Order: sequence, then structure tokens, then C-alpha cells
Amino acid sequence: MDCILPGHSIRQFCSAITALSRVGDDLYIEFDPTSGLALRSLNDAKSAYACARFEPGFFERCTTSPTNEETKNGSRKRNRDDASQESSTRFACRVPFRALAIVIRPRKNVLSLRVFNETIDSALYLSFQFQVQEEEHDYIVTHQVKAASARGVAAVAPIDDASELQ
Repeated sequence: MDCILPGHSIRQFCSAITALSRVGDDLYIEFDPTSGLALRSLNDAKSAYACARFEPGFFERCTTSPTNEETKNGSRKRNRDDASQESSTRFACRVPFRALAIVIRPRKNVLSLRVFNETIDSALYLSFQFQVQEEEHDYIVTHQVKAASARGVAAVAPIDDASELQ
């Protein structure tokens, strides 16, 4: 997963994470390059569920991360099979909201936010890189949050009489 949010979209993204934190203790992140990014939360009693979905058009860039082999070899040739593999590549993880508290705090002069996954010493991390501009200088603030691999979460209750916001 490698998503870049433009500066004007960061507030909505962080607000969605804040709203989901009121439902449960963990944030489930599911990414598919064709359908976008889904943020979900489920409480411990499994009686409350919330989901925020961001389509690929919400992002400045929304792609799969290059594998370690591709990174070592630099750029590679694309063939017809790559497009089908890229569209079927999905990513899912679980992150505690406590770890995200510092990441979603309000910030000023943010030009963009890049969210991507990486593996460091066989541990999965989500990295949040903020590109900040102050006066004449640009700098990058990076937060790495440890994540756990997950299958995702979905509501199993009937949704016929459930309320839904879109």
C-alpha cells in the first residue's frame, strides 16, 4: 500500500480515524488499488461497527508498494500479468488507536501525507510521512506505527434497519 493524500484531504482522513476510534480499540485497514482504502472499527462486544471508505480518486496517488525484490533491482519491466497481479494485490492490517494518537493530531502547513506499509526486521509497520512547509523550508515528519497482519473485519448483523451515513 502506498497512498499520497493532498493537503486539503488530510483533515477528512484524520477526522475519519478519530470518529472510528470512538467505536473500538483497533483500526482495521484494508487496501485494494482498484477499490481504494477502507478503515474499519469494531467494538469488543461486536455490537458496534463503523467503516470509512476512501476511493482511489480521493488520493493523489494510490498504488501497491513495490516488493523487496523490485526495490533491490530498481525499475522493472511491466507486462500484461503485472496489471492483473497489481489489481488483485490487497493489503490488510490492524493498528491500535493508541498508536495513532500522535499521528492524527492537528498540524499546520502540511502539503501532503504519504501512508505506506513496510517490513523492518520481519515486523510490519505503517509509515505516515507528512510533508510540511514552514517559511522557506520544507521538511518531512515521519511516524512509524507497528501493525499486525489481519484478515479485516466486516459487519455480520443484518443491515436492513441499520442507519447509514454516506
